[in-house]
Amino acid sequence: MNIRKPFLTITSIALTLFALGCNAPPPQQLPDIESTVRARVGQVKEALTPPTAVPLPTYTPYPTFTPQPTLDLQATVEAIVEERLALVEAVATPSPEPPDTPDPRPVQTAKPTSAPNPSLVKTP
Repeated sequence: MNIRKPFLTITSIALTLFALGCNAPPPQQLPDIESTVRARVGQVKEALTPPTAVPLPTYTPYPTFTPQPTLDLQATVEAIVEERLALVEAVATPSPEPPDTPDPRPVQTAKPTSAPNPSLVKTP
């Protein structure tokens, strides 16, 4: 296999590309990016309008009448006594006894018997 032929082909392609790359015209002068950014920021600042402060309405609740509680000692005592009596009655009532269930009795089951193993039986 001749290795010179592919080597010469690749080398000639590389030299041709290198020569074409060096022969290109010089790049254009890049614009000044910092001045462009400053100009854009100035345009945006001019376009923005400052928000005006709008006062929020003040909401006041309507006054309501709150009556003063009156102390009825007799009704309070009666309510407490009725509540306690209801608790005592609820605790004092016995629950019904569960019905009797019959005792379990043994059931006759079949007993396992040994079957002759055919491999152990002698054949004449």
